Amino acid sequence: MTDSSGCTEPLKPYREIPGRTPGEKCETIGIVPGTLIPLSELRQIQEQCKITVFLFFDERIARHSTMQSDIENYSLLPPKARPYLELLQFYRVIEEEGLELLDGESVSAEILTVGELECPSCGGIRFDPYIRALLLSDE
Repeated sequence: MTDSSGCTEPLKPYREIPGRTPGEKCETIGIVPGTLIPLSELRQIQEQCKITVFLFFDERIARHSTMQSDIENYSLLPPKARPYLELLQFYRVIEEEGLELLDGESVSAEILTVGELECPSCGGIRFDPYIRALLLSDE
């Protein structure tokens, strides 16, 4: 199967990051739970390393649930009604709504967890990497 970039294995960039586990791979690229990362940097990581970033807006949900349960619990809601968005969806919503988001250091996210989720269409054959982050802003 080929993705839009022409790559025959969509997760090849992720697999090439040194490390055996998602935690080790993410640590190699500077993603460690508890750190603050500018959204622009997370976007670059998602695009280059093919690690899906889930950006949460609700701190209670972000800190006290799992990614698998969140996907199951909120899958029937439209994306804009969920307590999280995949990062590239977040940027699309900002653009569609005509909102301005300052890139750079002013909008950051706290890294909460990293892991892998079973690919829903692969039946356990493939697991996709993810980063779970909580949206923060300098106030």
